[in-house]
Amino acid sequence: MEDDLPPEYDLHNLPVRKVGPQRTRFGKFDATEYLDSDEVIAEYLTAALEDENPAVFLAAQADVAKARDKQSRPRHNAKDKP
Repeated sequence: MEDDLPPEYDLHNLPVRKVGPQRTRFGKFDATEYLDSDEVIAEYLTAALEDENPAVFLAAQADVAKARDKQSRPRHNAKDKP
């Protein structure tokens, strides 16, 4: 006996996001979105310093500069536009 479910609950046609090894594409990660306080920035730079590759620390410094630049700019909302 089958239940009469609305179409949005039809599990046979439900789109499912692939996770794990089946996933082939990922969104681009932007560390600057998470560098929102001096404490987080300090932890991020400390972790980057622990890597033996100096390029990791240089990239982290660039991320911090971008994050601080984003924070210094005023935010504009679509509602603010005339």
